[in-house]
Amino acid sequence: MAFDPAKKWDTFCLDTNPHDGTTFFDVVLNPCEEGKVSQNWSVTPTGNIKNEATGFCVDVKGSNYKDGTQILAFPCGAGGTQANQVWTPPRGASGTW
Repeated sequence: MAFDPAKKWDTFCLDTNPHDGTTFFDVVLNPCEEGKVSQNWSVTPTGNIKNEATGFCVDVKGSNYKDGTQILAFPCGAGGTQANQVWTPPRGASGTW
């Protein structure tokens, strides 16, 4: 994942893509759009990366840590300590971005 708090208009931002009839969203890279709430994320004190639009956390699908595993936005679990939803964000990625 890239971290660009400035959301430069020639770059891509972390975003969500909904699935009808499911309880999760795909996490995707889309062109940055000013004011698009689904591109706003916050880092919680427990290390979750939480989407401001959905309230869901970035999640490793099926707790599978192999290369190429899908990343989802899924309801936050276990009080913010669910292992497949805890991340070490890059320096400067605290707060909302």
